Amino acid sequence: MNRDVFLSLLALDSYNRGYGQNVLLNEGDSTANQNKAGRRIGNATILTDANDPEGVAQAAGFYAIAYEWNDETIISYRGTNFESTVPPGGSVFDSPIATDALSGWTLGASFEEASQGRLAAH
Repeated sequence: MNRDVFLSLLALDSYNRGYGQNVLLNEGDSTANQNKAGRRIGNATILTDANDPEGVAQAAGFYAIAYEWNDETIISYRGTNFESTVPPGGSVFDSPIATDALSGWTLGASFEEASQGRLAAH
């Protein structure tokens, strides 16, 4: 398979893992094991994902997963999700799009302290 196409598939795969995932790879799978090291997508193997037991990354709208493919480590970062649902009793500033705007988009304006940027650096 073309390298660029497969790397694009791994980038897309990061949107379907971790919190908020909605694609299962095998019939009968549960979302519980989709991020487990050793799982495969094509001939790439999951090494690890952004382990987030305290929910810090999720609160910042961040997710990352690492794969091994052709003796390379490939890291896919989840970018902006344009879900604009406001949680019950919340404000527009509690929506996922506001989280992305406040936690990540500011990197484009050279605001280095954006939480998604700090999480990516880890």
